Amino acid sequence: MKKTFFLFVILFSTKSFAQEQYKFSNDIENDIQNDKNGDDYRYQVGAMKYSVSNYYIKGLQTWDKLGRKRKKNI
Repeated sequence: MKKTFFLFVILFSTKSFAQEQYKFSNDIENDIQNDKNGDDYRYQVGAMKYSVSNYYIKGLQTWDKLGRKRKKNI
């Protein structure tokens, strides 16, 4: 009986943690724009956040932005 109780406690505690990871697409876009780290890093994190929040197409589009070079203004 104790084993089943602890099993349910572990399962419910991990499920509630996963629910806190969801963000709306507007919030993720703001996070990407406001990130001061390197371009590649912010697009990687943004793509991961999109995929966790079930925005798979936007995640792939953000991932494709990795490695693009910006044009320098002369």
